[in-house]
Amino acid sequence: MDLIVYTADGSVQSVSGVNESTTCAQIVYALAHARQQKGRFTLIARLNGSSSQDHRFAPNERPYEFVMKCYEQGLQPEFELLMFDPESHKCDHDEHSQNHALNSSNIPSIGSLKDSSLSYSVDYCRVRPTPPDYNVFMVERCNSLRRCNLVTQKTHTPLTFLNIPNFCLHDLYIHKFEFAQLEALIEIQERTLAAQKTELVRVELTLLDSKERELIQLRKQHNNLLTVLDSLHKSEWQKCVDSESTEAERLNTAIAAMRTAIAEKMREFNEALSLKTTLERQLLNENSVFKLEEKQNFSSNNNE
Repeated sequence: MDLIVYTADGSVQSVSGVNESTTCAQIVYALAHARQQKGRFTLIARLNGSSSQDHRFAPNERPYEFVMKCYEQGLQPEFELLMFDPESHKCDHDEHSQNHALNSSNIPSIGSLKDSSLSYSVDYCRVRPTPPDYNVFMVERCNSLRRCNLVTQKTHTPLTFLNIPNFCLHDLYIHKFEFAQLEALIEIQERTLAAQKTELVRVELTLLDSKERELIQLRKQHNNLLTVLDSLHKSEWQKCVDSESTEAERLNTAIAAMRTAIAEKMREFNEALSLKTTLERQLLNENSVFKLEEKQNFSSNNNE
């Protein structure tokens, strides 16, 4: 369920993922985190927009149940987030405020909010801080891991590199594997991935400074380049290039010969067409002469 909450400055926030197990403290924490504010907050529900019918939620109270009851009674609740004035709060220590006011510093941690799947969205423009640089973030993370590691271990183990088996895709294409061989290949790959994950965690915990991290990165790049060069050497790419060049020359020669043959055939075809036209013309002339002679013979016979 989505919960629409109004704030004192007139803005509107939406908290999604509210369910029957979501408490008021978790909602207030999500809203305070979205607004980047610290202090003591309380969540109030107004029925049908009337300020005379306010309901102030306790920290462990569940707004979902309250909304369901309001819907059953045909009421429309409106929620508002209020922040206590620090000065007035010092003078007000009554039991009601202590039970219903929520201190953002005592609100459940983010880990507890993950179970309730809370998320928020704001419909007004807010200048958010730019995300940290990736390299800076990784350096800080490695430093924090190093500090945690130094607490438990005073000495670090030397860095090692995995002997990862390299599989040529060309070999996989040209070979036909049986089912047992495929299972063995998959098992080797799974073991390799597990070893890589373990080594990655260990490396993150044992790196001491940026120079060692840079050295690890350079060694990885070096190993990758060696792998590429080794595959190029094994594939004998120069011979492949030479054979491809020879085949291309042969095809070009064949194409040129075919073009010459086509031109010769076209010439012969044109000559045949010309000969056909000449023969047809001669045949017409002979037919006309033959008919004329027959006509003359017929007329001479009649005269006799």
